[in-house]
Amino acid sequence: MCGICGITSFDGAPVERHRVYAMNRSMTHRGPDDEGYFFGNGAGLGMRRLAIIDIEGGHQPITSEDGRYVVILNGEIYNYVELREKLILRGHRFTTESDTEVLVHLFEDAGPDCVKELNGMFAFAIWDNLQKEVFVFRDRIGIKPLYYSLDTKSFVFASDLSAIKGAGYSNGINFESFLSYIGASYVSHPDTIYQNVQKLEPGHFLKVSGSGRVSKVKYWEVSEFETLDLARIEDYQEEVLALLRDSIRLQKRSDVPIGTFLSGGLDSSCVVALLSEQLDRPVRTFSAGFEGGVDELPYARMISERFGTDHTEIRISGEEIPAILPEIIERMDEPIYDNALVPTLLLSKLALKNGVKVILNGTGGDELF
Repeated sequence: MCGICGITSFDGAPVERHRVYAMNRSMTHRGPDDEGYFFGNGAGLGMRRLAIIDIEGGHQPITSEDGRYVVILNGEIYNYVELREKLILRGHRFTTESDTEVLVHLFEDAGPDCVKELNGMFAFAIWDNLQKEVFVFRDRIGIKPLYYSLDTKSFVFASDLSAIKGAGYSNGINFESFLSYIGASYVSHPDTIYQNVQKLEPGHFLKVSGSGRVSKVKYWEVSEFETLDLARIEDYQEEVLALLRDSIRLQKRSDVPIGTFLSGGLDSSCVVALLSEQLDRPVRTFSAGFEGGVDELPYARMISERFGTDHTEIRISGEEIPAILPEIIERMDEPIYDNALVPTLLLSKLALKNGVKVILNGTGGDELF
């Protein structure tokens, strides 16, 4: 997890640096390893980094060869190796091994259509020093967050809603959004819980010019999935397994240790099984159970024993939950009803304590299948 933020002014005036610094430093929890800034005519960008790829050389922001484009990224581009090889063949020169640098060179070649070539979870911004305009992108299904606010003088964006609010770009709760939360247990996009702040929808990008003109483009939608018409049920089984294996092959790319959250259910067990095929060492697995409640730990242990994982587990007591709620509330950008927040945060802390910075899990499997 990383964090990005930025401000662009519509009159070409220098951006107030203290606002960008304040926004970026409010997101230290998203990226404790590094921070970076860019300030140019009419733009200020900030970035907090959790170093996963090219630990030493992947400092951001990253600039194109001619200095025209500047990029900051939150997320990971899973197919960056393949894209990098193509870009080198086209004559681009790389100064890092990071996935972020792929974006700036790809943008040089394809402009905003570059997003169509990406396989990953991402929110990134590209500033054009020549045209004085900024592009902000969000991945196809909205895994990575991106919030923004717009007034007559400037455009501001950030990975955290609290960063925008803390910089003075919102003036209170959006009452209609609050009612939406009461009814649906979350605030649907493009609205947020705050007035004058919006979410960038999944599968969209924004182009904001130096004059204040804003264009929103939908670059992908679910209907673009192809419908397969295969002869046998076994053919579908083989296709699904091939796709899952390829997904894990790409997503396990990391220069730091990786692991999985394991509940013992179908989704997480499938991830553990397929990841164990591709690693030359035991998979690191982490599980949580509740004292006096639903306990999935026996199922997780069965999977751990079946695939010989390096397994760590915790039991969560009722007394622990009130103590951790303030931290959960602070980390959530806006209210959302999801009781999985408690074990997810505690498991994340457990994994990090054990030296694991990257986690694969089965989130979204139920909805997909």
